[in-house]
Amino acid sequence: ILMEAQRLVRKICDDCKVKKEAPKWAESLIKTVLADLPEEEKTRYKEVLHMPFYLYEGKGCAKCNFKGVRGRIGIFEMFKMSPEVEDLILSDVSEHGLEKIAKAQGIVTLQQDAVIKLLLGYIPMNEALALIKDQITRSEFEEANALLGIEGKGGSMPPVERVDVAGLPKI
Repeated sequence: ILMEAQRLVRKICDDCKVKKEAPKWAESLIKTVLADLPEEEKTRYKEVLHMPFYLYEGKGCAKCNFKGVRGRIGIFEMFKMSPEVEDLILSDVSEHGLEKIAKAQGIVTLQQDAVIKLLLGYIPMNEALALIKDQITRSEFEEANALLGIEGKGGSMPPVERVDVAGLPKI
């Protein structure tokens, strides 16, 4: 039995996708999120998990209605249910305890899957930021906002909005 978490995010339009080198703040963020990626996954995605990192965005075209995104793609996290996990859940285990077992199972987290799909050119930076917001500081988030906002013209990828009162991004 598997437990699964999933999110649907906007996908970059393949017809107007452009590649650019990731800024320094994004490189640091990517390294942090992927630091404990299982070795098997590092091997699988070795072509995109090296410096310099490249990001993609949709510039906007007629096929995507000049939005730069078209369609959706899933971001996933799967966790194998075992007797050990079941016992922990029934004993009211902490989130930290479950994370420890998940890492031992070698799972790819939602955040890691989002960053991998970002590097593969499937999703824009603002979609990845929405999923990894708990792993970045407020100043990193605001810097990302500012940089993405510069390109917030009609046909570009939509910028991440400012942090609301609760400290969470509005997308």
